[in-house]
Amino acid sequence: MRTMLILAAVVFQVLVLGWMAADREWVVRTGRTVWLRTAPVDPNDPFRGDYVRLNYSFNQLPRALFRDGVATWPKNTDWRHRRRFNDRRVYVTLAPDAGGLMHATSVSDQRPRGTDGLWLRGRVEAFDGDVLQVRYGLEAFFVEAGKGLDLERAAGVRGGGGDIQTPLLVEAAVRARDGSAVIRQVKPSPLGIGLAQVFDRKDRRLTGVTLKLKNSSDQPLAVVERPALGAWTLVEAVRPGWGRSTADNGWHWVGRPAGVPPPPVAAREVRVLKPGEMVEYPVDLRDPAWDLVNGKGEHKHLTELTDGGHAVRFVYQAPAPAALQGLPNAALVWQGELPTRAFWARGVD
Repeated sequence: MRTMLILAAVVFQVLVLGWMAADREWVVRTGRTVWLRTAPVDPNDPFRGDYVRLNYSFNQLPRALFRDGVATWPKNTDWRHRRRFNDRRVYVTLAPDAGGLMHATSVSDQRPRGTDGLWLRGRVEAFDGDVLQVRYGLEAFFVEAGKGLDLERAAGVRGGGGDIQTPLLVEAAVRARDGSAVIRQVKPSPLGIGLAQVFDRKDRRLTGVTLKLKNSSDQPLAVVERPALGAWTLVEAVRPGWGRSTADNGWHWVGRPAGVPPPPVAAREVRVLKPGEMVEYPVDLRDPAWDLVNGKGEHKHLTELTDGGHAVRFVYQAPAPAALQGLPNAALVWQGELPTRAFWARGVD
C-alpha cells in the first residue's frame, strides 16, 4: 500500500511538471510578442553559471503608478506591517515607448477586463510605502550549457567591457487572458552606457562624472548630442527598502524650464558611431545646472548631499522619431532612454 502511495505521488508530480512545461510552451507559441529592455548589465555582477538574472524598469514601480486598491496601501508604516503585502497578486499595464519597447503605465490589484490592452500579472516581492517591487517570472533566462559566457561577452560584461553597461533586449510572449509571460529569446542591446567618477583628492567627495555611450553592435548606430547635454536628464534612483528618497526629503533636480519645448534637432547633432566606438561627455556636478532644489526654493549641489538615501542617476533620452524626420542618418538613431548606475556624493552605489 505504501509503495502504491509513493508511486502515485511520483506520477502526480511528473504530471504536474509536464502540464507546467506544456502550458509554458503554449504561451511561447501563441502569446502576443512584446520586446522588453532590461536594466543595464553591471560588469561587476557576473552572470550566474548558465542562466542570466534579469531586471526591468517595471520591477520597481513608484507610487505615481499605483491604482485602485494598491493606491490605498499605507505610505508610512514600519517594515513589519509592510510585509503583509508580500506575495500579493498585482496587475501591471504596459505601453510601448518610441522605440517599441514596453514600459509600465500603472499597477493595480484589480485584474484588467477585456483583452485589448497589454498587461502582466505579478506578485509583490517588497513594498516600502513608496516603491513596489514586483516579480513576473521573467527575471531569469536559462541558456544552453556554455552559452552564458558568450552572452556575457556580447553584453560587455567580459572581455573589454570596462565600465560600460549594456542592457539586454528580451523577446517575450504574453497570454492575453491571464497576463502570464514567457521569455523567447535574449540578446544584447546595441547601445551601452557608462559612468566614470571624478573625486576631490582631499575629501574623496564626488565632484563630477564622465558619461559614456558606446555602440556595442556590429553596425553603425547614431546618438543625438543636444547643446548643454540636452539629451540627458538627472532623476531620482528608485530603490525600495531605504524608507526615504530624494522626493520624500523635498530635493529634486532643478531640471530645465517647464513648458519650453526643446529646439528642433539639427543635422549636426546626429552623431554616427562606428561599431565599438564610444563617445564621452564630462559633467561638473558643481555646475548649478545640475543642482537639486526643495519646496522652499533652496538649492544644493549634489556634492553637498552626503546621505546615501539621496541617490540619483543620469538618463540618456533620444528624441522622438517625429523630431528626426528629414535629417540625415535619422534611421540610425537609437530610440528609447538609458539610465546610468545610481550614484551620490560619495560615489557609485
